[in-house]
Amino acid sequence: MKRAIALTVSALSLSAAGLIGLSGTAHAQGPCGIDDLCLFQYANMNGIEWGQIDIDMCVNIGSEFNNKASSMENRGPSRMWLYDKKNCAGRAGYSAAPNSKDKTLVNNGFDNKASSVK
Repeated sequence: MKRAIALTVSALSLSAAGLIGLSGTAHAQGPCGIDDLCLFQYANMNGIEWGQIDIDMCVNIGSEFNNKASSMENRGPSRMWLYDKKNCAGRAGYSAAPNSKDKTLVNNGFDNKASSVK
């Protein structure tokens, strides 16, 4: 019985681990949550959204949303950095303050450029 429960918990953990990412029309990785950095396909927080849990490590934005963010909302308590290269390479191109929104990334030169986040 303990082994069956452990296997079930492991399977659920692996399933949950793959659910961090997109919501809206596409569901490649999961919904944007309450403490996430949320990137949106269009200005004014519209269209497909991509969410990243506030963690202190670099995460590459998947090919389905790479270079497609036009607005953002940082729902978390920490500053998040967007990079225009994979693996958070080079300098951060955009800094999202804790609990902030930016209705358009056009005015700061980062529209459709996000490739990774930390």
